[in-house]
Amino acid sequence: MEIKRVLCVCYGNSDRSPAMEAILRMFLKVRHPDVVVDSAGAGETAAKGGQASIFAAIACNLIGLDLIHHNRRRTTSLDMESYDLIICADDMVVALLLQQGVSVEKIYNANIPSGQWPFKFQEDYNRSFERILPAMFTVVTRYFV
Repeated sequence: MEIKRVLCVCYGNSDRSPAMEAILRMFLKVRHPDVVVDSAGAGETAAKGGQASIFAAIACNLIGLDLIHHNRRRTTSLDMESYDLIICADDMVVALLLQQGVSVEKIYNANIPSGQWPFKFQEDYNRSFERILPAMFTVVTRYFV
């Protein structure tokens, strides 16, 4: 199966999934520029909208990625069937998507735990961010090489 559309999903679409989206886009832009990468949240808080957290924005900025235009959204507002691959941040997100009717065949669990949310210190988010980079590299090597 050729993957043309990817969705990165965490609970609130403010920390992990925006970073996952930005990093995956960075990894794919040279060899797979036509792949569309989006992000959303599976939980109710994602429906409130707003930008990515300052913690995610700072961590991404350290590697040259900008989250300034990110707008939070919830998976229930999307056509989930239009995505070929859905990367979930953790087991809870997988369970929520399965409850929403997403096909298990489309799901990849990146196993990036949320830790103690909301984060109180940038260092706490940076520890999660350090897990996002290799997780997205694994996605690239598994699905796009």
